[in-house]
Amino acid sequence: VIFGIIIDAFGQLRNEKEEVEKMLLDTCFICGQARHVFQDPKITTTFDTHVHQEHKVLNYLCFIVYICLKKKTELTGTEQYVLTQLQRGRLDWFPMGRALVTDMASQMKSTPAAADWYQHHHHHHHHRTAAEE
Repeated sequence: VIFGIIIDAFGQLRNEKEEVEKMLLDTCFICGQARHVFQDPKITTTFDTHVHQEHKVLNYLCFIVYICLKKKTELTGTEQYVLTQLQRGRLDWFPMGRALVTDMASQMKSTPAAADWYQHHHHHHHHRTAAEE
């Protein structure tokens, strides 16, 4: 009977693990936005680029380790804020439901000038020639 319970428990854990893995394939761990959000033509970043560059989990982890190891007297205002939030067990500093690219896309709907600025800025930022490097 106990063996059966253990097998069931492992089965349940495996199912939960598969659900989490499936969710992470289509949801950004940092901001929680779904893959389909990035299919909007106004958003210039793919979901894969977003999760591997813009909201890379390792970058957040390294930042957390960095501010935890840094001398308290040398912390910037932002670093101090994040450290305080971490010590309180809060994740308010995480961009829940937000990303620069999706925020820009929603601003573009209301202000064409922002769209023009972003397109111009984004284009030059990502497409430098070898001579400009």
